[in-house]
Amino acid sequence: MNYIELVKKIKDINSSQITNIYTFDALIRFISYFVTPIFYYLKMSPNAVTYTSAIVGFGSAAIGIIYGIEYIVLVILLFYLHLVIDYCDGNVARLLNKTSFFGRFIDGLFNVLVVSGLQIALFVMISDPLHAEHFKPLAKIPILYIELICLISIALYPVQHLIYDRYSAYIRWVNQEHRLDIFPSIKSAMSFKTIHLFDNLHYLTLILSIYNISFILLNFIINIILSFALIYFHIKYSYINMNVSASKYHRVKKEEGIGD
Repeated sequence: MNYIELVKKIKDINSSQITNIYTFDALIRFISYFVTPIFYYLKMSPNAVTYTSAIVGFGSAAIGIIYGIEYIVLVILLFYLHLVIDYCDGNVARLLNKTSFFGRFIDGLFNVLVVSGLQIALFVMISDPLHAEHFKPLAKIPILYIELICLISIALYPVQHLIYDRYSAYIRWVNQEHRLDIFPSIKSAMSFKTIHLFDNLHYLTLILSIYNISFILLNFIINIILSFALIYFHIKYSYINMNVSASKYHRVKKEEGIGD
């Protein structure tokens, strides 16, 4: 299969994956169509592509932590390369018909770790007094407030993913126990236009931080807003969809206790 045919096939098998074309996610996924053939021709497994993506992402964070603001262009470019490769593993898996839950698990895990690492790198950059001259637009804001915003953002990012995974797991459990058919994601229950808007701003501020360092702080603020919104909506729909009996769960726990 030549390159053009392969790109067309990748596009076809991903036709149902993009739910909103006006997002950075859709753009990055589209770019991945043209990068995926590299890994396909190298005969790399989907998990190997995932590990490659993780290495690039961790490298981005490490450079930011070690070398600071002077390397912010490289840090951001490597992070976006990580995002592109991150979509390539799914493309390869679908091409080879080798999708697996383990692949999805490590992919999601590495995503959380890489973004958390990047946020730590940005925090190091913005709080380092040696680079204060880069942050003149932020001079009027007490450094304590800036650091507090950064730390809250760093703490909330993994929480928003944890609550999503927990929601999905419990909805599947509710479906199994009560023979229901609730979709294990809140995306089917509400409009995500506002969420996509903040997600786009989150990506955009990362790029703009190359030209104006003040956008780093804005990136953290947007992440806090996005995290609180996602946490709130997951709790809201958990209350709506999970207000059912969990008697079978308690019975299993009791039986396990008797066996011990």
